[in-house]
Amino acid sequence: MMTSFALGDDPAALYARRFIEELSGEFKRQTQKNAALSLEVPRLKRGRFCRSSESLDILAGARLTIAIVDRTES
Repeated sequence: MMTSFALGDDPAALYARRFIEELSGEFKRQTQKNAALSLEVPRLKRGRFCRSSESLDILAGARLTIAIVDRTES
């Protein structure tokens, strides 16, 4: 449960409030991006390694992750 507290109306409090809102928005965007990538990784693994492959070696997994992140950031 989120606890709310009162910040004053002075400039420092207003700055803090805006900063908190920005961080909250960024956190939400990153969480959504993470969820989307988590769904895409298994699909890409199946496409590249077929359903019978249960794991990737470390290097192939790292390359796949980098490729996905690069594609989503552009």
